[in-house]
Amino acid sequence: MHAMGASEDQPRSKADERQYSQPPRRAAEKNKEVPTEGRGASAVFISYRRDDNAGFAGRLYDRLASAFGPARVIMDVDSILPGTNFVWEIDRFLSNSRVLLVVVGSRWLKSGKWFGGRRLDNADDFVRIEIQQALARSIVVIPILVDDTRMPRPQDLPEPIQRFAQMNAYRISHENFGSDISGLLYHLQRIMR
Repeated sequence: MHAMGASEDQPRSKADERQYSQPPRRAAEKNKEVPTEGRGASAVFISYRRDDNAGFAGRLYDRLASAFGPARVIMDVDSILPGTNFVWEIDRFLSNSRVLLVVVGSRWLKSGKWFGGRRLDNADDFVRIEIQQALARSIVVIPILVDDTRMPRPQDLPEPIQRFAQMNAYRISHENFGSDISGLLYHLQRIMR
């Protein structure tokens, strides 16, 4: 994985380059190794903003993990250990994913104003990296629109992820969460075959 911009992780010398060339491997941490055998990638990766709909993303994770098994559903708080290089882990998990679900709530586009601009406009933003890598790898990208959130328009997004606006979205509401999730599970089972 190549970082999207300058970061503190970048090697400073040839000796450092060897140290950073491969992400560290963990042996079945939390029994969360993503299966890579069989018919290609088999996991569902959930992308979300903590300041937008973290609780909703957690409910979504619980239902999907119940249906597919926790090893086949990836969400940062449950899948990525503290002290791990987040960008490497995103790359590793996306390489084993068939579907990226992007939870889009009412603050998703505007998130990060206190940083002097939107997070999505920063090339190092993790949600942007997840979407950009998934689109580049031809992973199925499904925007999950929460309640009455509207789908972003291409002009609302940075150029590298403008194709995200063309993806067919799936809407889930708090009022109809159970039936909406059942419909999503139906579609995911068809995709994951």
